[in-house]
Amino acid sequence: MKYFDILYKKYNKFTLTKQEVANELGLSVRTLDRMRKSGELELNEMPRGKYIQFSLKSVAELIEALHDLGEVM
Repeated sequence: MKYFDILYKKYNKFTLTKQEVANELGLSVRTLDRMRKSGELELNEMPRGKYIQFSLKSVAELIEALHDLGEVM
């Protein structure tokens, strides 16, 4: 999983914030929220107090799937 390695090297952690995920997908945080709530994006969400973080693995898998479809990167 090459995107996992790229993201881990970039962020050096196993979870990403909404802002980090939005940046990686080329979206605004507002668009990311809308797409999550509508079910357009399926990411492994982890509540951290009042914030939500996302599994690095699920973000990497999403980017890889979008890349395979020619929609990202």
